[in-house]
Amino acid sequence: MIATEQSTVDNAVLVGIDVGATKTHVRVVETPAGHELLDRTVTTSGWQGQDAAARGRYVSRVLSSLGLGAGTMVALMVGAQGADSDHQALALQHELGRLVSCPVLVLNDAHLLGPAAGLSSAIGLVCGTGSIAVGLDRDGHGLYAGGLGWALGDEGGGAGLVRESVRRLLRRTHEGRTDPVLDAALCEASGVDDVTLLPDLMIRLADPIWPQWAPAVVAAFEAGSPVAAEVIRDAVDELVRLVRLIRDRGCQADTVAAAGSILRQVPAIRVPVQQRVLDELGLPMVFPTEPPVRGAVALARQLVAD
Repeated sequence: MIATEQSTVDNAVLVGIDVGATKTHVRVVETPAGHELLDRTVTTSGWQGQDAAARGRYVSRVLSSLGLGAGTMVALMVGAQGADSDHQALALQHELGRLVSCPVLVLNDAHLLGPAAGLSSAIGLVCGTGSIAVGLDRDGHGLYAGGLGWALGDEGGGAGLVRESVRRLLRRTHEGRTDPVLDAALCEASGVDDVTLLPDLMIRLADPIWPQWAPAVVAAFEAGSPVAAEVIRDAVDELVRLVRLIRDRGCQADTVAAAGSILRQVPAIRVPVQQRVLDELGLPMVFPTEPPVRGAVALARQLVAD
């Protein structure tokens, strides 16, 4: 739900917003002094699976709830989960442009990572529930790799780890082989007593919660599961591939700015991805310590400067 602020912002301000699948982070900075006036996080609702018009209305509601009138904003930048192409980003940008009277920029939320780390040029790599890599070409057009969601992609993310583990485990079962470590881990995580029940369960979960079973896959890997080891190995390959695709399509970045729970919390994935991106692509990988919304504010500031 969106909590309503009791006061309004009367100053001329820059607004940066990071809309994630579960939380929306808003930061408001006074211009030109640069003093932070407001920093709020609210629960994201009415976002997943919606079109640009509905998402524009959601952002407008968040702004209104925080006392941000259209006349006070001199620039608005939104890093949007699910804006996985220039077409999607520009559609939302157009909708917001109809609702506010200041310059607006919309990019995928992974684009915020570089500016959040103070980098002028970076490939953004996110691997949490899902996975995506983004960058910009020489002309400023967006480059995207991954970001296809739990049904079609998210390799290396929580969704991909679980989906691939279940698929391979069941294939192994059909071949008359077993992986008791992974079998037990997934049964415990999902609450079923037989892995053959997992496909029906995963299909019934219309709003998928099964990516949350990813820690069971990691635990099984650490306990010696051969299937989990294959899945982890392939996840590393896929994440390196995403970065390579962005680099090879013309991104001139010299650093990878990374984020996401899987990359941060799973050394079996983070360490080899970081090493291979450096060894094979010549790109150091950094993990911004500042929240992505800082990057949104920095990009909003550039709108005014430009």
